[in-house]
Amino acid sequence: MKIRPVLSCVLFLGCFFVFDTVPGQQPLRLKKLKPVAGELVPGFSPGRLHYQVRVPHAVDRISFEAEGAEEGTEIRAGGRPDAHPLRVGVNRVVLSLAKEGRESSYEIEVLRDHALPDWERRVEKGPFHIRDSGGELVFNDRMWLFGGYFPELSSDVWSSKDGINWEEHAPVPAKAGINIPVQYVHKGKMWIVSNDGELFSSGDGNEWELVNAQPPWGKRYAAGGVVFKGKMWFFGGYQDRVLKNDIWWSEDGIDWKKSPTNAPWSPRQLFGNVVVKDDKIWIIGGGVTDYFPFKAYRDVWVSEDGISWKEVTDEAPWPGRIWSNCVVYHNRIFLLGGFRSQPVWENRGDVWYSKDGREWKELKTDHSWEARHEHSSYVFKDRLWVVGGNKWPLLNDVWSLKIDGLTFLTQPVIQEWAGAGYKYYAKADFNKSGSPVSYRLRAAPDWLKVHRVTGVLSGIPAKAGSYQVELEAFDAGGERAVQSFAIEVR
Repeated sequence: MKIRPVLSCVLFLGCFFVFDTVPGQQPLRLKKLKPVAGELVPGFSPGRLHYQVRVPHAVDRISFEAEGAEEGTEIRAGGRPDAHPLRVGVNRVVLSLAKEGRESSYEIEVLRDHALPDWERRVEKGPFHIRDSGGELVFNDRMWLFGGYFPELSSDVWSSKDGINWEEHAPVPAKAGINIPVQYVHKGKMWIVSNDGELFSSGDGNEWELVNAQPPWGKRYAAGGVVFKGKMWFFGGYQDRVLKNDIWWSEDGIDWKKSPTNAPWSPRQLFGNVVVKDDKIWIIGGGVTDYFPFKAYRDVWVSEDGISWKEVTDEAPWPGRIWSNCVVYHNRIFLLGGFRSQPVWENRGDVWYSKDGREWKELKTDHSWEARHEHSSYVFKDRLWVVGGNKWPLLNDVWSLKIDGLTFLTQPVIQEWAGAGYKYYAKADFNKSGSPVSYRLRAAPDWLKVHRVTGVLSGIPAKAGSYQVELEAFDAGGERAVQSFAIEVR
């Protein structure tokens, strides 16, 4: 007999037990047991009666697909609904089997994670065509998406007030289309460079003006640009089979000035890896787009005037990549996705961030967008966004991530054995000031302590029990975050 979903889970939030048939009788068993969320650990075997399932915080109810090995086996519901509510932490579910006076059961321990920053897919398939290499800006309280590769190049224009609902505007009148463009928001207008090197501007996304048909820096591929100190800046790129590291700037898009000296960073393509933070321009990596031989830089450079540059690090810890994207969110530089062909041919789906360009941390989440390159990245309405890109095939999905200031980024360790050494490496980040974060215990058993600087919780519980913990992260400016959890000691 097949029960789908299981009607027989009995949820115990305290101690749990398992019962089996009386001696001399054949025990009842399941031939199928599968949770609708998470995975059984270890994998299902009819004779194994104890399992564990871990589910992300977003899963607040759980049910199972179960089938008895013997026809007519009753999988009892115990008066509970099909899907059982889950609290954060440890939940215990008992599935009871009964037939002709025989009884047995299976135990499933369900661990529901604490809430941490997580990516959410807001749109699976947008109204705009699948694409990569498009342009992106935030302007007039909207996200804007420009052209890209379909695989032919386009110059269409889309915008959204919420990242979910998108509307189409008049295309940029660029015959060659838009392809990894340099783009700006400057003097109340959007500015974008076509694949032929033309510079267009618009104040509303519907009417576009050709400001400069032949800027002096010419037609470039994957150059970099930012608005800095009231000027539009243009750096590097690839032109006529030559890599560049020259520097240009303009206040009006018509008259451009060139620095008499090139930048000290090596000539390269920059993609979307140029940002402004702390009133400085930052260049993060870049490279050369030939698949072989592969070249991707991992250095970081900073400038206070756009002309004089200082190397922050020559080798950041993230894997080298091209066709990536950088934005500034919560006063951190974020590096998202990209592609590399050596030592491994792969798209990247990782997210790294840094306060100073020197020390980088990887942000890992329960959910995330699939690995891709040449996606569009935004910071909009206090969220980080990823739109479209190329994972072979092209995409037109929309994802967002929200971080509310100082927050914990680690799952607490919630189970331990009596007499064993407990350890939890807690980590909180994203305070507004970016100053060092400290840790203290607001509530804890007397055997537990925390290192104020590292956030490591440690101790040896002497006896079994459930111990409540309140861990606080804080900075010198008074920003705080609290993580509350129970440690179950067996």
